[in-house]
Amino acid sequence: MTQIEIRRAIDLNNQLINTLLTPNQFTLNNEVARLLRENKNYQSQCQHHFVDGYCEFCDMEESNG
Repeated sequence: MTQIEIRRAIDLNNQLINTLLTPNQFTLNNEVARLLRENKNYQSQCQHHFVDGYCEFCDMEESNG
């Protein structure tokens, strides 16, 4: 996947997660868990470009270690 494809896929997953979650209530359902795992997989494929501490493509936080 290209960096742009990763960005689009993560954005789509995040939109789906937002529609599945109820504000002020934490309930982790199987679909949300699957989407979060998918985002982690995309992050592992990404060739990160960090801006202000976060990758502009996959939202991974830059580690200081």
